[in-house]
Order: sequence, then C-alpha cells, then structure tokens
Amino acid sequence: AFNAALTGVPSLVAGAADLTGNTGTKLAGQTAATAYQEATRDRWLAALWQWADRRAAALTAPVYVHQFDHVEPGAGAEQFGAFHSADLPYFFDTLEAAPWRSFTDADRRVASQASTYWVNFVRHGDPNGIDQPAWPPLVPSSPVLLRIGSTTTSGALASSGGTVATVGEGSGARGAPVFGVY
Repeated sequence: AFNAALTGVPSLVAGAADLTGNTGTKLAGQTAATAYQEATRDRWLAALWQWADRRAAALTAPVYVHQFDHVEPGAGAEQFGAFHSADLPYFFDTLEAAPWRSFTDADRRVASQASTYWVNFVRHGDPNGIDQPAWPPLVPSSPVLLRIGSTTTSGALASSGGTVATVGEGSGARGAPVFGVY
C-alpha cells in the first residue's frame, strides 16, 4: 500500500526502494546498513513531499517543511542520532528539563532558533523573522525544506539528478528522520 501511495511522486528516489532497504542502486562502497538508512530516509522524504504537496494544493496559506538533524548529547547519541521527537526540547526551548544531558552553547543556539521559528509561526503564520535563516514556503514544482541543526539552511528536497539531496549528512540519523510540515 505504501508503494502505491507514492505513485505520482516526482523522482525523488534513485531506484525502487522497498521496506527492507533494497534500493536497487546501491552505491559502491556502501554497507547494507547505510543503504538501508538512506533508502528509509528517501522514502520518508518522498512521503513527506507527497503529503506536503497535497496540503499545499488544498490550502491558501503557505506550507513550511523542515528536517531536524541536530543530535542531542548524551547516552545513545551515536546509536540513535536525530530520532523522532528529539526536536521537541529544542522547539519548546526546554533543554533545562533534562539536566542529565550535557547541553552545550550550540544546543542552546539551536533551541533558541527552533523555538523562535515556532513562535513566529504561531503569531504570524510565517516562521521567518529577524536574524533567522530564511525558511521558504513549499513550492510544489521545486520543493525546498529547512534543515535545522548545528547549521540551519534551506535547500532542495531533491537534487536535480533525481536522487534525494544529502539530508542530515553526518547526523547519524537512524530509521525515520525527524521531519515536520506546518
């Protein structure tokens, strides 16, 4: 059913990926685990794009898409990377609620930036503000998302070659990346 749901999604994924991580176009030198992680990420990106595209077509308000790829410090950071819900203490700027984690000034900068985006969105319907990297709204013909992390930048959801752009490279993300659509 999931593969059928992706019918009509632009060529965001190089090769046909299935749930076991068989990408059909495994790159030279990749381990099976890396190929699986990249195929999982690509499938999430394709599903995200399809959902956001449908949402953008049904609404008059802009749609904003992000990926959070900042890894929380502490036990399991290498193993789990930027996991689902890891963004919440940053978006709510509640790092102090977890004193057992060794949050750094870099974590506090990410939290300040992420929470500012959310506050701006709630107040104005637009996450952008002064002294923040621009977060462009989704344009279905050339989808862009904001990557929030140690370095926050916007970039194409997919590269022009039809493969998914490098997303969260080096973040150590495992399984489903952290994405959001507003």
